[in-house]
Amino acid sequence: MLVSCKFDYSTFNTTIMILRKLILFISTAILLTACNGGEGDGRSLSSYVSSFINDNDQVVAFGSVHLKDILDKTDYKSHDKLNAFISGEMSRIESVLDLSESVYFVGEGPLNEDGSPETLHLFIDVKNQDSLVSELNRRSYDVNKFKKIYYAEDGDFLIGVKDNLAIVTITGKDYDAKKLVKQNFNKVEGKETNEKEEEMLAEEADLVIALKLENLYGTSNTDLEKLDKATKDDLIAMAKDSYIQTKVKFENGAATIETHNHFNEKLKGQLFFRSDASSRIIEKLNKGDGELMAGVAANLDLTKMEAFYEKYSPEALDEIYTMLGLDGGLISLMGSEKLLSKLGDGQLGLAVYANQEEYAVSVNTFFGATDSGKRVFTFIQGELPEEMEYSIEKEGIYGRGGLMGESSESDNRMSIPKGCEGFGKKGITAFLNLQDFDTESFELPGSLKLFEIVDYATFEYDNDGGKLYIKAKEGQENILKQAMNKMIEQLAGNISGMIL
Repeated sequence: MLVSCKFDYSTFNTTIMILRKLILFISTAILLTACNGGEGDGRSLSSYVSSFINDNDQVVAFGSVHLKDILDKTDYKSHDKLNAFISGEMSRIESVLDLSESVYFVGEGPLNEDGSPETLHLFIDVKNQDSLVSELNRRSYDVNKFKKIYYAEDGDFLIGVKDNLAIVTITGKDYDAKKLVKQNFNKVEGKETNEKEEEMLAEEADLVIALKLENLYGTSNTDLEKLDKATKDDLIAMAKDSYIQTKVKFENGAATIETHNHFNEKLKGQLFFRSDASSRIIEKLNKGDGELMAGVAANLDLTKMEAFYEKYSPEALDEIYTMLGLDGGLISLMGSEKLLSKLGDGQLGLAVYANQEEYAVSVNTFFGATDSGKRVFTFIQGELPEEMEYSIEKEGIYGRGGLMGESSESDNRMSIPKGCEGFGKKGITAFLNLQDFDTESFELPGSLKLFEIVDYATFEYDNDGGKLYIKAKEGQENILKQAMNKMIEQLAGNISGMIL
């Protein structure tokens, strides 16, 4: 959340890029994936990884992924063509490897511009070293040997195998294969890491990612270097022994992405998300015509937020001002400091209503404007979309308008959809409600068709972390299986619609 210039926007991207690199080499990773036994020293795979990350100031992320579990949850075997394509390869791989264990990974910094780590290591438990080496040879890898380590490389991909452990390295920088595999295996033979990182390695989920903020800042070569030494040292002190951990779970009828902020006290004191157990924002959005389809709400301490960014990342604050259109025109007369807190009190919300019978969609908005914010609004109101009607009240600025079709006035009270009751109670909350909507009639294209399996989705974030929960319409099947079936259905429809 707080990496000086980009971390606010790249935490999720970092997660996605790690996944992309895993997927890019998934066939090879599965080839090596998780096997019990072997002739090693009897240590667990997580123990090797623990030693690798101990006192390694280049490690910015680490975690694990259950590749076979994720694949099984798609129920690919129920589709004949997919089964024929995948099962043959899986059978060959499982003759060498036991895929029941996790694959662990470690990302080393600095981060690339796309948010991915410069180097990614995969740690895989090997069933039989000789069989694996033979399989690599069969796949046309040129396998070399250094002492007890077998290794092979292919572009930015390097694999080293020793007894019951394989380490796959994917890197965008130049390397000496022999030297790098030697370094990798030396690192797994040392002392294991601290208790907090051990606990994170032991977490169970389909995918677990921990970001180590101390090293993330330490390896940064971007805007952090523009800060003066005192400010930089202060920022690094806040990042010391601080982590963001994300767990992804695919279950029957639901998917969950949950983030936990494991921050030190100094960093916790800088956070600016506010809570409201009574969810008063609902009363400010509480008129609509039709079913409540979506909502977004924020409750932030803007004074505290701007003070933090002004000190540690003024460039990021400038980007926020520009994104919100606060970098010119009349607003520039208010000066260039603390613009957000001059205009608002940190509360805002949006609710979308849909009337299926009238094919109409309307929206309600609220912005907790200060007196200065209200005065500025009176000058810029004429530049806003004509579809919206606004009123300035004591609490702030209210807006209402139609996005599609004819939206009639209504005093209907907001009824929070089932499962979305947490709306407005934390710093940032949102929901998408499709429970009472015939989403198939929307005829959504491409990957958007996946919304047809969704009942509702909720998002929340505060100082402790956040959670994205996606509830599927069918509760008895894994959500990955439902997604796979929908993708197969879409693919079949596209093929049948082709003109040959």
